Amino acid sequence: MKKDKICCAALGTYIVELQNRVKLRNVDVCKALSIGHSVYNDLKKG
Repeated sequence: MKKDKICCAALGTYIVELQNRVKLRNVDVCKALSIGHSVYNDLKKG
C-alpha cells in the first residue's frame, strides 16, 4: 500500500510539472489520460 501511495505521488508530481510547463488545463490532461477529474485530483494530492 505504501508503495502505491509513493507511485501515485510521484506520478501526480510529474503530471503537474508537465502541465505547468506546457500550459495545459485540467480538462486537457483528463481527456488525454482518459481519467475523470476526481482521479486526477487524487493523483495530484498523492
